[in-house]
Amino acid sequence: VDKLKKKLRHEENVHRALERAFTRPLGALPRLPPYLPSQ
Repeated sequence: VDKLKKKLRHEENVHRALERAFTRPLGALPRLPPYLPSQ
């Protein structure tokens, strides 16, 4: 159960980081994720 909680918390953090990245202008990102067009 503890492992699962840690995994969920990690996924939440990743989700928040992604949301933060997308609310910022793309030019402010250090690098674009590979699944985004590079333009």
